Amino acid sequence: MQTTDQLAQKARSIKEGTSKYCGPISFSLGRRIMSALTDVLKTAGAAINKNSPAILTAIASAGVVATAVLAAKATPKAFDAIQDEFDRRVEDTEGDLRMTRVDYVKIGWKYYIPSVVMGGVTIACIIGVNTIHTRRGAALASVYAITEKALDEYQNKVVEVIGEKKERSIRDDIAQDRLNADPLENKEIHLLNSGGEQLFYDALSGRYFMSTMQIVEKAVNDVNAELIRSSYISLNDLYDAWGLESTVLGAELGWITDNLIELQFSTKLASTGVPCVVINYRAEPTVDYYNNIQ
Repeated sequence: MQTTDQLAQKARSIKEGTSKYCGPISFSLGRRIMSALTDVLKTAGAAINKNSPAILTAIASAGVVATAVLAAKATPKAFDAIQDEFDRRVEDTEGDLRMTRVDYVKIGWKYYIPSVVMGGVTIACIIGVNTIHTRRGAALASVYAITEKALDEYQNKVVEVIGEKKERSIRDDIAQDRLNADPLENKEIHLLNSGGEQLFYDALSGRYFMSTMQIVEKAVNDVNAELIRSSYISLNDLYDAWGLESTVLGAELGWITDNLIELQFSTKLASTGVPCVVINYRAEPTVDYYNNIQ
């Protein structure tokens, strides 16, 4: 029979063995589990952040329906409560049978609490979606401005290093590549009221149109004059001066008086062999231009 000291020694041996052989394994396993959980949470958080506008929009859409359903279910309950109060007053001969709007509110407000809460959540989701889009739009505009500045610096340095003649040759080659990538056979030629016989290609909108160099340049001068008067102008204003239809991109891009419209022309051959003047913009239109007025 084992003594108390022997049992205590055996317990200590088991404990030490467990700590010696199982402790490190348990710690390592726990660390791996925590690392895996952290990775899962990071991935889930990134996915939620990326898709947060869609998620909030879905919640808001469901919230609109749920608010209406809850309000519809609350209305009969509120009416029943009001009727019960009226019946109670009828039975109480000394009571006042008149019921005011305040009485109606006091009796029925509690039944609309779920619909009010759901409506509040819906409104919060709508505001959240707008906030996210505004913040992302501002970030995109900032990135665009930084990229545009870097591009301008690069173009100026290219002209300084290789000279205007070689830079012009490179720009003309790029214009030809654009025409080759957007063949005339697959595009509609916009016939404008000007009745011009020269084929043009607008590099921003990817549209072919017939006009004359005089009309194109006069439209730029007229739009620049309006730009000076009004402090900003959209790309669609230029398209309208040329006789072209407005575009979604044309509404988002524009110029302020710091950068008047200045075009670059490259005369190349379209895919059908017809001479075509490719229009590029020395001063590119910017996003959110109307908010950049000093």
